[in-house]
Amino acid sequence: MKTIVPVETTTGIDALVALAHAIWREVFPPIIGWGQTEAMLRHYHSREDIEEEIAGGTQYFLIRRPGGADAAAGADAAAAIGYLAFEIREAHLFLSKLYLLEGERGKGLSTDLFDWIESQARAAGKGCVHLHVNKNNTQAIEVYRHKGFEVVDERLSPIGGGVVMDDYFMEKRLKP
Repeated sequence: MKTIVPVETTTGIDALVALAHAIWREVFPPIIGWGQTEAMLRHYHSREDIEEEIAGGTQYFLIRRPGGADAAAGADAAAAIGYLAFEIREAHLFLSKLYLLEGERGKGLSTDLFDWIESQARAAGKGCVHLHVNKNNTQAIEVYRHKGFEVVDERLSPIGGGVVMDDYFMEKRLKP
């Protein structure tokens, strides 16, 4: 089982940034190359970007195995095995981030995590979870399809410096 801990302090944000950089550097260079991986880290996973997103309503969480560092003592990157972030939008819950360390993937954690995410959507009165995924991230796409997500759109989005995100937009309609 896992524990989902809100990121609400500067210590938590620092732990999240360190974890994000570790995970992205193990997952994304084969998919999007080192240059775009580093650009994405600078653009979406800096301390300033995360603080700004939290101030704007995005909720961030560290994922830990039980027995990790005490949540009240602040988030500890060494105890965290992943992270997620979502925001409640007018029509749906937007799952902006869901990442696990390489050694934690394939152990069935995603089922618990998606059940929890869907419960958050229902609690907010939303009947749909929406996410974006790089078209070449076949492992994630396979997991999302297995969890009931369908491709509803695709989009090229320039983020600056000649870097373009080439994503599928996927969603899952929730049963009441």
